[in-house]
Amino acid sequence: MLLASALFGTTGTALAKGPANIDAISAGIFRLIIGGCGLTLISWRHVPTLQDQSRRLLFGATAVATYQLLFFYSVSLTGVALATLITIGASPLFSRLLSHLKRQPPPSPMWCLAAAFTLSGLVVLVVGSENSVSYDLGGMMCALVAGCAYAMYTESASALINRKAHPTASLGAMFFIAGLLTTPLFIWHRVAWLNTSRGILVIFYLSIVTLTCAYMAFGNALVTLKPMTVVMLTTLEPIVASVLAVFMLNEKFPLTSWVGASLVFTGLLMVGLSTPRQTTVRS
Repeated sequence: MLLASALFGTTGTALAKGPANIDAISAGIFRLIIGGCGLTLISWRHVPTLQDQSRRLLFGATAVATYQLLFFYSVSLTGVALATLITIGASPLFSRLLSHLKRQPPPSPMWCLAAAFTLSGLVVLVVGSENSVSYDLGGMMCALVAGCAYAMYTESASALINRKAHPTASLGAMFFIAGLLTTPLFIWHRVAWLNTSRGILVIFYLSIVTLTCAYMAFGNALVTLKPMTVVMLTTLEPIVASVLAVFMLNEKFPLTSWVGASLVFTGLLMVGLSTPRQTTVRS
C-alpha cells in the first residue's frame, strides 16, 4: 500500500512536467480509461469473478469518477497543498464512519493515536509550506467530498474482494467504467496537448504507472488490510509529492514542513505496527 501511495504522489509532478497547455481534467479522464483498460487486460481471466456484482461496480465507479473530478477541481481553486490536505486528511475519518455504519469493531487506541499524528502532520506540512494556498470555500468543500468518495470506492473494492472477486479485475472495471462516465466532459476540455510527444509520455506514465501499477498494489493491500487502514496509509502521498516538488520543480520545503512530514511518518509507522490483518482469501 505504501508503494501505491508513493506512486500516487508522483502524479502532480508528472502533470507539471507535461506540455504547457495540458488540461488536468482531460488528462484525468484519459488516465481512468487507459489505466482501467490496463488493469482489465492484466486480469482478464478473472473477469468472471465480477458476475452479479454490477451494482457494486457501478457504485464504486461513480465514487471513483466523483473523486477524480472533484479533487482536480479543488486543486484548481485552492492549490495542490490544501486540496491534498483536506482530501487525504478527511478520507480516514470518512472511512471510520463507513466502518461504523457497517457495524464493524472500532479501531484500536493505537490507530486513533496514529490518526492524530498523521492528520496533525499534514496540517503542519501545509501551514508551514511557502507555496501559495487559496482558502476558497467551494474548493475546500469539493476536496472534502473527494475525500468521502475516496473512502467510498475503497470500501466498495474491499466489499467486492470479500465476495471473492479478483482485486485487480474489480479495480480495473471500476476505473474503466468511471472513465466512460466522465467522457462527456471532453466537450468542454481541450485535448490538443496529446498531439505532442511529451503529452503522450505524460499520459502513459499517469495511466500505466500511477494507475495500473499503483492499483495492482492497492488491490493486493485490500486483500489483507482493512479499508480504514488502507486509506490511512495513503497519507504518504503528500509527503512524496512535496519531496518531488523540491527536487524536480525547485519548490521550497521549509523546516516546519519537514516536521510535518516526520509526524506523518511516525503515524504511518504506528499504523503498520498496530493493525491486525484480515483473513480475506483471494479467489
